[in-house]
Amino acid sequence: MNIKNLETIHEILIEHANSAKDNCDNYRSCLREKYKTDWWIGAATEEEKSAFKILEGIYSDAEEALTDFEQENW
Repeated sequence: MNIKNLETIHEILIEHANSAKDNCDNYRSCLREKYKTDWWIGAATEEEKSAFKILEGIYSDAEEALTDFEQENW
């Protein structure tokens, strides 16, 4: 694979990780605003907690993919 392809893949992985982090942060902010507290996890519904865990998982996977790529290719 040539360097341009590697750079493009790297840029996509960075964008994906940043987007996943933004989605997680935005959902957390919405829940904080909805429940008027930083301790929203105690007040959130099971569906909200589940959705947040899914977003956290997507973010974690995106960060892991980026890290793995960088370790293997840089």
